[in-house]
Amino acid sequence: MADQGMTIKAVAEGKFLRRKADSKKTYVRGKYDRSEKRYECHDWDDISRSMYLKGDTVVFTEFEF
Repeated sequence: MADQGMTIKAVAEGKFLRRKADSKKTYVRGKYDRSEKRYECHDWDDISRSMYLKGDTVVFTEFEF
């Protein structure tokens, strides 16, 4: 059964996610940043790398890590 994905705002804070279903890069969902109006996602492998995603961005949480 393939993961259909979900919006970033539906993912619980601290949960692992990937941007695409076949991606190898794993992120951790962070807090909502009011100044950016986006959700912060920290790179699991590199603590100095993060990205900000709009709330309606589709991400994937069902994968083997």
